[in-house]
Amino acid sequence: MARRSLLLSVLVVLLINHTAWAEEPQYGGNLNVGTVNVTLSPLSWDPADWTWKSNHDTGVVREQLISGDLEKSVRKGGEYPFIADAYLPTDSMRGELAESWGWENDLTLVIKLRQNVMFTAKPGVMKARHLVADDIVELSPPAKGCAFQRRCPRRLGTICDEMVPEWQQGAGQHMIRCHIPLEELITL
Repeated sequence: MARRSLLLSVLVVLLINHTAWAEEPQYGGNLNVGTVNVTLSPLSWDPADWTWKSNHDTGVVREQLISGDLEKSVRKGGEYPFIADAYLPTDSMRGELAESWGWENDLTLVIKLRQNVMFTAKPGVMKARHLVADDIVELSPPAKGCAFQRRCPRRLGTICDEMVPEWQQGAGQHMIRCHIPLEELITL
């Protein structure tokens, strides 16, 4: 029974892929995302917001820098069980967007990106372009200022670039850091 389901699934995927290859891309429409963790809303697709669940939502369509090499899984005769949300030993990793990586010192990981990785063009939005190091660095916190300065929709300007915001008391025992006063944030 399982074999028949697998065969049917493969045939459906092949049919869908054949149809997709034959058509021009069409923009617009709706995308319904069912996440493994049903209590979490997939409102953000930014890996910096949900690094641990990124594979659940986009792992089959978007490459990561480094991922677990499933060829080394127990299922394939390897030693790693690859449990969700678990630590990945260094020798179980493989590069997707990363061609190679290594520690320069205790605090600096140097990653060499795979060449000729492209963002596809989207008419009226962006031209096709190569993936560059700045696309990756964007996901890491800046050296100074607010940690969210590059992607905050309410960024105030140079104060966010230069100064770490002070702690503010949020609801209950929650604390936040923002240059915008909490009273104003609540109204936005």
